[in-house]
Amino acid sequence: MRLKGKKILIVGLARTGTAVARYLHPKGSRITVTDLKTKIQLQSVLKPLSLYKGIGYKLGGHPPKAFLTSDLIIVSPGVPTHLMPLEMARSKHIPIMSELEFSSRLITQPIVAVTGTDGKTTTTMMIGQMLKNANKSAFVGGNIGNPLINAVASREKYQAIVAEVSSFQLELVSQFHPKIAMILNLSTDHLDRHETMEKYAALKARIFENQRAADTL
Repeated sequence: MRLKGKKILIVGLARTGTAVARYLHPKGSRITVTDLKTKIQLQSVLKPLSLYKGIGYKLGGHPPKAFLTSDLIIVSPGVPTHLMPLEMARSKHIPIMSELEFSSRLITQPIVAVTGTDGKTTTTMMIGQMLKNANKSAFVGGNIGNPLINAVASREKYQAIVAEVSSFQLELVSQFHPKIAMILNLSTDHLDRHETMEKYAALKARIFENQRAADTL
């Protein structure tokens, strides 16, 4: 993926957006970050990012121009995917992806992805510990609070990536391809965002939409 010189907009400046910005900065990308929160509300996040010169900020709102002038838009999990500026960017065929999708395109190790309504974190941590007990180096992250982009940025040579995956993250995937995908269970959750159980279930099913015969579900 060519990143140098690309105008990349990061939507949402929480843990995930910050990690993506840190990764992209030395790649020569032209980074802009947008968030509904104001500069004052984001002080604790902005302070460590002040070391990375050249990042642009559009805070206190999502100005459409920032979306429409980007080469790529990376959306943090907590950001609703139906935002009007995102819809406008879609109409202009500007690539939009989740951090999960973006990071997975840069990962070369096999991915074990875990989703479901309940038990994701426990199961993800257990798999990570099992691999550790088997003397395998594994990155454990994703929706568990450690964005996958940190595995890409790390100098450690991991043998596997174990990722907790949420329905929010799966909304904006297209090539995400775990070697092993796990769906633990499904019950009513996040319908304020997904509207119906059918839509929620369909998003969970996206965890295996790119799997092939040699993969495991």
